[in-house]
Amino acid sequence: MASPLPPPVLSLGLFVAAFSFALTTRTAALQARLGACGLLVALVWATLTEVRKLNDNHDLLYVYATTLIVVLFHACDYLVVLRASSREYVVSQGTQPTFLRQYVLTPVSMLCNWRRIGTQWQIDKIPPFSPRSPAKTPSRAYLIATRVVCMGLCWVAIDLCEVSVLQYSEMMTPGVVLARVDRLTMPELLFRAEFVVRYFICAVTGVYMGYAGVTLIGLVLGLNSPQDCPPMFGSLRDAYTVRGYWGDFYHQGLRRAITGPADAFVDHILRIRRGTLLSRYLRLTLAFALSGVIHWGAEVSSGVAKPDRSQFLFFTSQAFAVMVEDSVQNLYKRSGRPLPALPEGLVGYAWVAGWMLCAMPYMGYSGVVYGDPLPSKLKPAIFRFLARLS
Repeated sequence: MASPLPPPVLSLGLFVAAFSFALTTRTAALQARLGACGLLVALVWATLTEVRKLNDNHDLLYVYATTLIVVLFHACDYLVVLRASSREYVVSQGTQPTFLRQYVLTPVSMLCNWRRIGTQWQIDKIPPFSPRSPAKTPSRAYLIATRVVCMGLCWVAIDLCEVSVLQYSEMMTPGVVLARVDRLTMPELLFRAEFVVRYFICAVTGVYMGYAGVTLIGLVLGLNSPQDCPPMFGSLRDAYTVRGYWGDFYHQGLRRAITGPADAFVDHILRIRRGTLLSRYLRLTLAFALSGVIHWGAEVSSGVAKPDRSQFLFFTSQAFAVMVEDSVQNLYKRSGRPLPALPEGLVGYAWVAGWMLCAMPYMGYSGVVYGDPLPSKLKPAIFRFLARLS
């Protein structure tokens, strides 16, 4: 007899059940928890395989795969690195550990709370909902409504950006997109810059859609409060360095999932003392490598051929950029000749923009080459409206 539930839904249900059960095992039972992580990996792979059978749109598959793999990393961090216990988590929230709360509600809530807000593992520099009123938190209904609307706008933005880039298909080759900047003609360089801007929009909106979708689950089911679901991104004011761009602006919701395992490996497996340069930059490199693994998995799941997978290289290169940046900043501080704040900030933003112009094509190449315009009914109406204006 066939299952009444679609295979992806069944796989996700088993994922939550396995995670819930693993959270109840003894925190010292490392082998059991590692085995649970292996089972979670298999369930995620099965889910993505089944989803691909139902829909072969690259962009939808990529956003879904990235989100699900990030959830997997969070689950493994809870189980193996933090040795979290659902019972202890419930007690820390000041509620009674009933069966429903301990085995169903709390595990789902934990997976939806990417920043670990309200727990001992909460990350720092949580962005406010409103810079003008940092202490103000919107109501649940307002937050749900705005996130649904924003997800729809993100859908259209991705579609429009991809259609626009595909108009330049004659330049969409590795010889242009992945070439060294000094080897490009001026038209190719301008296309490269436009490509980076358009892909940046796609990346930001795609990450937002994944984060908003996960937080909506917690909000709609009443498992998470609005305080648990702040904006995905930090402030662009912190993006004048590559370190600030990733750590404070872009990776706000993903940080703990990748830095936790990286820190644990360097601290407890390699046993390298904290405070040393070796420890600092090994943890940095491993964190970016894990981010590369997340996106490599999304490339594989969305059907990108092996020769066109370049996102792992992009993310590992970010660690190199941060190391160079730290060295230059150290020399700059030692010079004793600081620039005024405005020129200093402009130099920083120029450096980040220049670096992304060189590196981001490796992130975006497969996405644009394999990208499919999303099945949006709003897009033709927008194009007809623009045609009338012209």
